[in-house]
Amino acid sequence: MSYSDESRLSNLLRRITREDDRDRRLATVKQLKEFIQQPENKLVLVKQLDSILAAVRDVLNESSKLLQELRQEGACCLGLLCASLSYEAEKIFKWIFSKFSSSAKDEVKLLYLCATYKALETVGEKKAFSSVMQKSASYLLRETRTKYHNFLLSLLIIMCK
Repeated sequence: MSYSDESRLSNLLRRITREDDRDRRLATVKQLKEFIQQPENKLVLVKQLDSILAAVRDVLNESSKLLQELRQEGACCLGLLCASLSYEAEKIFKWIFSKFSSSAKDEVKLLYLCATYKALETVGEKKAFSSVMQKSASYLLRETRTKYHNFLLSLLIIMCK
């Protein structure tokens, strides 16, 4: 981990949350996505995990319909982050599911589910998240009765195979 990587990540997170121009924000989220996918950045990602989660949460909770692509890219970043930091997966999935449970907006809940799907899709057949997902998804199924209940049940079934 170099100072420049840490500084670059801090700069990306700042621009994601403070930039007013929609296109520049979208470009910055895409840069974050690329940063997350580079294996040499894992240490800086772990070090700034809470800041990353806060920035992504802010993006997912944007209210403007004009920012839907930005929000979808944010969900993708969250899923890739979880896949990249598989040893932090339990913490990240708990965070995702707590935000899912506390969110009042269905479109935001769907973005958290998309992030979960992206993480599962990225790790593929490795089943790296089986035990974490079983615990988290079963808790969520017990605690949450929403129109996404069947989707969550399907995720749980897939993870148990």
